[in-house]
Amino acid sequence: MSVARSYAKALLDAATESGLKSSDLDKIETELNEFTAAMGSSRELHTALTSPVISNGDKGSVAEALTAKMGFSKLTSQFLTLVARKGRGPAIEDIAETFTAVRLEGEGATLGTVVSADPLKKEDLEELATAFTRKLGKKVVFKSSVDQNLLAGLKVTVNGITYDGSLRSQLHQLRDRLVYGKPATTH
Repeated sequence: MSVARSYAKALLDAATESGLKSSDLDKIETELNEFTAAMGSSRELHTALTSPVISNGDKGSVAEALTAKMGFSKLTSQFLTLVARKGRGPAIEDIAETFTAVRLEGEGATLGTVVSADPLKKEDLEELATAFTRKLGKKVVFKSSVDQNLLAGLKVTVNGITYDGSLRSQLHQLRDRLVYGKPATTH
């Protein structure tokens, strides 16, 4: 079991044992994502939580102060402070993503990612989730991101399988067929 999965599962177990409801789990998930976003947008914060030069105690103090300033719930604040004090700052983003995945697994669903050249509308994301839910026979919830290098189209990953319908991929396949005589390989 990975470090991120161990921590994410421990947080979910602690939340469940505390009798927290689904809405409380939503809040924890949001807080984890907000903390990750704060780390991503502040080089100083990222360094303070991940640098081997800074003591783990100081990392914990930084996490504790930030979560208090951001108004996080007690459980999330304690959790992120513990993670920082254990020197696991570099794993916080993975822990946040894994928390979502572990929570969905417990609900009989799976987390997928969709990368598009332009931001997707909520309706398009829901339609895609419905299509993959039908295809896999299991509820799929997507986390979306934008990569303008795709040019157009989508790249979807579910259960470790990537379905690449991006224009960039199609252009590479066309080039390979024309230059090297390779057959197309798509899902």
